[in-house]
Amino acid sequence: MADTGSSVLDTTATTAGGINDILGTTIKAVLDTLNNVTIS
Repeated sequence: MADTGSSVLDTTATTAGGINDILGTTIKAVLDTLNNVTIS
């Protein structure tokens, strides 16, 4: 059970990290676009 639990937690953490990376990249791209529009 302990091993299975660790695997699930690891998978969840990895997935969450991937989602955070995607969201972070998307948000950065949006902010960069807004900055470019504002400057222009």
